[in-house]
Amino acid sequence: MIRQPSFFECINLPFYIYAPDFSQKSAGIRALHYLCHGLNEMGREAYLVGTDIESETLRTPYSEIVILFAMLRRD
Repeated sequence: MIRQPSFFECINLPFYIYAPDFSQKSAGIRALHYLCHGLNEMGREAYLVGTDIESETLRTPYSEIVILFAMLRRD
């Protein structure tokens, strides 16, 4: 019997957020970095992709695109 996933079931997959390098001058870029930080602070696993410069005060680990594709192929 195939089990149907529930809408409310927690799968705990990591979030990969594409964002340019951190800059105080752009609200959109800051919002993406704060989204990643907020998810990590809530106990979720979130990474930035496409950035080399991160904020010194935010918890925003970044992932190389090569590592991201390797993780996606693993599943």
